Amino acid sequence: PGDLEAVFKAFCNLYRQTEMTNMTFWKFSKDSKLLDANYVKADVDIFWTMHAKGRHKVPFETFLDLLDEIAKRKNVCRAELDYYVIKNAKPEITGTRGKSKFYDDK
Repeated sequence: PGDLEAVFKAFCNLYRQTEMTNMTFWKFSKDSKLLDANYVKADVDIFWTMHAKGRHKVPFETFLDLLDEIAKRKNVCRAELDYYVIKNAKPEITGTRGKSKFYDDK
């Protein structure tokens, strides 16, 4: 992704959404490898609750506010966090696969 809006859209598009949900925000935090000793799973939920204010989905502008919270928690400047996110935020698609195309065939 080339900018923060592209990152936002990439994660929302995974679930065919135009706005971000709490689950999408969690996936963003995990797949971007932002979670560490200073920013943990509980923080994801706390920040979401603070900024979503009862809404199920939030627009890009609220995503930017969430990034402010992450930067504060990780004790880094927002520009440094933005650079890291743009460079490292890629949705990871995981799932199970059989051994081969004909795995179930006998």
